[in-house]
Amino acid sequence: MRHEQLDQQVIVVMGASSGIGRATVLAASAAGARVVAAARGEEGLRYLADEAAEGDHRVRGVVTNTHR
Repeated sequence: MRHEQLDQQVIVVMGASSGIGRATVLAASAAGARVVAAARGEEGLRYLADEAAEGDHRVRGVVTNTHR
């Protein structure tokens, strides 16, 4: 089920490869948003992208480290 209020929205989630960040990515993308999932670990993002693709969700993973 898609929620119209998130259609055409782009959401950026930091710490997206696990825990609350991962859950946020999956929930927002399931609700119709396009999600940029950012995290330090490439492997975690790859698993997240695979899971999102199974549900036809729009998720793009970006490996990044925002810590100085």
